[in-house]
Formats: sequence, structure tokens, C-alpha cells
Amino acid sequence: MGEQVEWFANKAKSLIGTIALTKVGRSWNFAVLKRNQQGDFQVCDIGQNFFNLRQTIVQFMYAMVAAKSSRQEILLSSD
Repeated sequence: MGEQVEWFANKAKSLIGTIALTKVGRSWNFAVLKRNQQGDFQVCDIGQNFFNLRQTIVQFMYAMVAAKSSRQEILLSSD
């Protein structure tokens, strides 16, 4: 993912996300994590290889809104 440069969360702390800059290639990435029914964070969206921070933030905010609006439950796989 790279070096994390920004962290975001909703007020309830049930949705968090981070923006990172890779060392190799100098591209921007983000990850959005949402709590599952057990209260653990699970990755629900990833964005990779953006060329600049502004573009990354725009796509990241869209992903955060979509994740917050989603009623889909994130389930753990049983191994």
C-alpha cells in the first residue's frame, strides 16, 4: 500500500480509511475499512495507482460515501 499519509473516520468510528503513497513508482492508493458484525474491520474498497493526491482524495471520498450508504454486511469467511 505504501506510506500512509492521511487517515479518515466517520463519527461512529465504524468506517475508516487511509490514503498512502507508494515508495516505488510514486503512485497514490487508498483503502476503506468497515466493521463487520463481530466489530472487526474488514477491507471493503481499495483504490490503486492514482497519479496525484487530489485525484486520490476524490475517488476515496466517493468510496467512503458508497461504503457508508451500503447496507451490505461484510462477513468473515469460515476456514
